[in-house]
Formats: sequence, C-alpha cells, structure tokens
Amino acid sequence: MTSASLSKRYPDVGVCRELWNVGFDAVAVVDGALDKIELNPRAKKLIQGLNLAGPNPGFGFLSFLRKRGIFTQVPSFDNEVQYNEHWFRINIHQTAEGAFVVAIKDISETKALEAQLNALKAANNELNEIIELSADGLVSLDHTGVILRMNKAYEKIVGIKAEDYLGKPAKLIQERGHLPDLVSPYVLKDLKPKNIFVKLRGQEVLLTGRPVFDEEGALIRVVANIRDLTELNDLKNTLRDYHERAHRYETEI
Repeated sequence: MTSASLSKRYPDVGVCRELWNVGFDAVAVVDGALDKIELNPRAKKLIQGLNLAGPNPGFGFLSFLRKRGIFTQVPSFDNEVQYNEHWFRINIHQTAEGAFVVAIKDISETKALEAQLNALKAANNELNEIIELSADGLVSLDHTGVILRMNKAYEKIVGIKAEDYLGKPAKLIQERGHLPDLVSPYVLKDLKPKNIFVKLRGQEVLLTGRPVFDEEGALIRVVANIRDLTELNDLKNTLRDYHERAHRYETEI
C-alpha cells in the first residue's frame, strides 16, 4: 500500500505530499487494523539501520510496536521506547477515522550523553563524599590563589568557616591570624609541590601543596592539604617511651 492509498483511505490524515517526502521528521502511517504501515523517506532511512527481521523493515518495526502494546495506549502515547541499543521518542496520534500517525525520533545519542552525564554525576558525588569524609583538611585554589573549595576537616583544624573565604584570596587566612604561614604561595611561585611545618595553637601541623596543570601545561589549580600531627606525634612519643622503658628493663635485668 502506498502513501497515496493510505491518504485516500484516511483523508483526515492530511499528509502533505511535499512534507511527507522532504520533511525532517520521520513519520509512519498505520492503518486501523494494525497490519499495514507506510513510511516517509526519513522514517525509511531511520528504520533500515535497525536490522529488523524480514525483507520489509517497516513491517518489522510495526510488529515491534504491536508487541509492546503501544497502540493500546493511544491517544495519549508519547514516550521513549528502546529497541536493542537504539532509543526512540514515539508519539502516536489516532485520527477520527482510526488511522495512526506515528512520529519517530532517534534519541540514541541523547540517551548515551545522558548516561555519560549520570556516570559523571555519580563519580562526582563519590569524590565529594571522599573529600568531606577525609580527616585531612583540603582546600583547592585557582591559578591566582583564590579559594574555590574547602572541606569540613579544614574548617575544623584551622578554626574558620568556608563561607567566609570561598571566592576570596587564601592569603586572608594568614592575614587574619588563623595560620602563621600558607603553602599555596610557594606552589604558585615555584609551580612545584611544597611541604611546610607550622605551629597552630601550640600544635604542629603539616601543610602540603600540589600544583595541577592542564593538558597544555598551564597551572589551573593548587590543592593544599593540612594535617594535624598531634595524634601522630603522641603515638611517636608513646612508642619512644616504650622503647626507653624496654631498654631500661633490659639493663636492670
């Protein structure tokens, strides 16, 4: 059955010949009995790449739609449908005389991009959890030394609030007396990793800075780490005491 015969049988389909032949939309017309289908050129090109069984891919696609029970959901069907690795947006309109006009849009590329975006979001959420659960204080700066991010551990160790410093130069932390020195200026100057030890409220802390470069070798970030060495030093002192005590006992024995 040709498109002309379908238009004659279902005059309310109203398919414009020029639009049918050269339109950008993939459109199919299915008769009311669900056993005949006609495809415009755009739909034929779209469906031919699906490797549907049988010599006529149009009938294979019609069979696929029938098996999915899509026509029973008309007149309100407008949804995404998957066929193997392909995704389509299917919109079906039933005419007053019973024919079905099926608009088909291949959204496989969009779905693939959505999957990639969701994977990136999941990885980003996981990274955020790791950063926030870290016992070390972490802060990231742009190439000019402006603070972009600060985790809760950094706030706790230094005794500041991230909201007071995000978007501002890191040097304000030192200028306001929260830290006697910063590691980021050394990294920004030398473009090399740097470690320094400072005293913070009578306790020794380790400041570590690392540069981050883009693919062209330009500096884009500085990641600074602050670690409270109090617990580590306490463990070292305890271990030294045990060694000294063990040595004393050996000497006495």
